[in-house]
Amino acid sequence: MDDDPDDEATSARTYRHDPAQVAVLAQLADRACDGVTDIHDAGTRIPAIAAETASPVASAATAQLVNLFSYTLSVEAIAGQPGATLEPLDGPSFYPLALRDAGSDIRALWAGLASQVAHPIARARCHDIVFTLRLGQNNRNNRDHAEHAVGAYLDAVGGSLRRREQSYGLVRAWTLTRSVGLNSLEPQVITAMMDMAELVINQTEDPHAALPLLAALTAWRPKATRPTNPRAHALLDQGLTTYSQSRIISEFATLIRARAADDPPRVEHASRVEVGAFLADAETSTDGLVVRARLNEAASLARKLGIKDLEQQATARLQAAPPVEWTTFTSPDIELPEFYVRTFLHPFRHASTWREALAAWFATDCPTGRYENNKVIAQGNLGQSVMWRLATRVVFDENDLPRRVTVSEADALDEELVRVETHSMGTVGLILGKALDLIAARFGIPSQKDLAQFITSSGTRPAFAETLATSLRLYWVREYTASVHLAAPEVEAATRALLLELNEPVYRTAVGNSTGQFPGLGALLPSLVDNGFDPDWERFLRTLLLSDGSNVRNRVAHGFMDDVDWNTAALVLRACALMVLITGSDAAGRDHAAVKTALARPTPRPRQRSPWRRWANALRAAYLEVRRP
Repeated sequence: MDDDPDDEATSARTYRHDPAQVAVLAQLADRACDGVTDIHDAGTRIPAIAAETASPVASAATAQLVNLFSYTLSVEAIAGQPGATLEPLDGPSFYPLALRDAGSDIRALWAGLASQVAHPIARARCHDIVFTLRLGQNNRNNRDHAEHAVGAYLDAVGGSLRRREQSYGLVRAWTLTRSVGLNSLEPQVITAMMDMAELVINQTEDPHAALPLLAALTAWRPKATRPTNPRAHALLDQGLTTYSQSRIISEFATLIRARAADDPPRVEHASRVEVGAFLADAETSTDGLVVRARLNEAASLARKLGIKDLEQQATARLQAAPPVEWTTFTSPDIELPEFYVRTFLHPFRHASTWREALAAWFATDCPTGRYENNKVIAQGNLGQSVMWRLATRVVFDENDLPRRVTVSEADALDEELVRVETHSMGTVGLILGKALDLIAARFGIPSQKDLAQFITSSGTRPAFAETLATSLRLYWVREYTASVHLAAPEVEAATRALLLELNEPVYRTAVGNSTGQFPGLGALLPSLVDNGFDPDWERFLRTLLLSDGSNVRNRVAHGFMDDVDWNTAALVLRACALMVLITGSDAAGRDHAAVKTALARPTPRPRQRSPWRRWANALRAAYLEVRRP
């Protein structure tokens, strides 16, 4: 498979259907599904399997099979009408191609595969697509495809797919049975859903494999007698007290309140358990910041739910907690495509531990994107207007004094480059923040000791690890200003430490009455670049921290950053983590080659980027291209 998503998308859209190839492609699809734990993994295996096949397969055809397994089952678990849909159904969608945007050749392939694939995963996907797009010859034929899809989703239960994937498949099967009136299959689907929800909760497995099932099973139906499905309601109550994480308890309580509105005692019990979970978090925590955050959440929730005694209890404990100044921040008004956000957050939704999720966060790509690509975009923007290139522009700082004046065409290009990078940075910063919030929501806030030990395992200095750990924990309790004030200076400290490892002559010796000192970050970065530092990341640090761009370093140093938003905080943490994790434990611990290797590849990068990474990069590039003026 090519590394370039543009080539992959082009192959998918230029496919020409050959009925003689369908049997071979069906075999490829079946083989790709064997043993996978995630449906999307089947697509990633297609190219390698195709290369081993005796019969040659066109690259456009294999690209279509990759595309086939790239669609996502979107499941509504709590809010709104329960059910599952196959997405993206409508465009615009850069990758995968929106279902309704598929041409006749691609639709012919999907219809042909539906009649020949054998593996339950492949059958479910193909028949579901054929039904969704009404590719059957008539209504009866389309109904048959829905029935085949339901049967395949049932057959996939107990297979290799992770429990959440099987759960989503059952919710989709439930949705299909209701949409076309498959009354003979509905009891079988409901039984499978109930059994899986019970298994998940009894074994304290992934709660998000149970919640969508229970949301569907307890949904009110006009012709049904309430309460619907008593066994499902009992499982909701059981799940409320099975899981210890306060965020998970909140999801069960929210669903119970939505489903038991006519049972006030049950609703009050669920609400009390939910508030009690946050109080328990505060009780078991020894960290003042975490205690304050949990008590504040408990008091707010109790007030919202009208539980006066618990509100008073939480408030009293909050007043006695160590004082912390809280500030409310409003995120920038940027509408991100939902599918792009889900794609970016995929590793964080499926990580099994906070360590695995945080390691994925530490490995995320450069927020400003590719330097070379940004230069091309900036040059194109300036080329559209002579006045934009030649006009004098003045940038003012917080103190109402001019910080930068643009007079030459070269200056205009530099400023436009910064503008392009800042726009990309702002978009990615929003999702980096969402990823951090998701880690805390799923696993809770790690202790200072555990977090520092995990960061130290990278080989960095313990002092750097402690600072980064504290900054992350401050972020998680929404102390964004404190987090940034701690993390931003550490970027410069780590940069200085890397140059000392290389024994670069960066120290300015005393001359006359002047004091010897190290120069600032702006003077240190060129030395890093001379030693092979990745130019994409150098641009990110420069645009985020220096006066060329957002000027966070100087604003922190001079007291102008007392109202930090979560987007900026996430970006500063990403910059801090980048530099901290590539420093050595001491200046003499590594040879120069090891340091330069770390500088050239500051984040782990496999020889071939994963499909998730390539799709996320391609989606971001397309989104930014659409939004840029």
